[in-house]
Amino acid sequence: MKTDYNKVFDSLCKSKSVKAHFNALNKIYLSTTDNKLKNFLNAALSNLLDPKYLKNSTPIPLSKSSLRCFVDLLEYCKAKNKTMYYRQSRDTFIRSIGEYGYIKSQLTKHDRTYTQESQAFLEVLSREPQSLEELSIKACEYFEDVIPADIQNDMREFLDSLVADRYLVSGETAEECAAKDTYFSYAENPKTLEPSQQSVEGVGGV
Repeated sequence: MKTDYNKVFDSLCKSKSVKAHFNALNKIYLSTTDNKLKNFLNAALSNLLDPKYLKNSTPIPLSKSSLRCFVDLLEYCKAKNKTMYYRQSRDTFIRSIGEYGYIKSQLTKHDRTYTQESQAFLEVLSREPQSLEELSIKACEYFEDVIPADIQNDMREFLDSLVADRYLVSGETAEECAAKDTYFSYAENPKTLEPSQQSVEGVGGV
């Protein structure tokens, strides 16, 4: 099933009247749950409402427009359409405790507790890289009458918030995820080294 970003991209690339563009983009605006996308769509729709454009019946592809509102909208959708993979950081641990989901980072010493929908999102994570689509499909098993497209935007926001706080790593490939990962090591903590291993720089005037 196409994402809202695919729908916007496809619509802007097609040659059709300004009114047809407006109707297509407005339909996506009314259905999407991505607030950032709503803001970009709102700017584009406001521009299309200008009478000098709306009355133009000549079929045109808005993807070729140089107007900032359409350029920004396209760039946002292109970025969101990239296949991203997510996995737990090596020092992150996930546990389920009754109705609660718990995640803790040994690296940052931070933790979070989740319930209901977010707990289901947490349950499907692992240390193996998985795409947003794969994770959304797995998370659907925890709900009734839900398809991946229904939860994908919420799942993306959830995952990106965990990436921002270093509970997860993300990338366009498994290799990129691995390269971004950091982990706690006693060998990197001077307080845990034996005296003979510590630097003597500065001792005796050296």
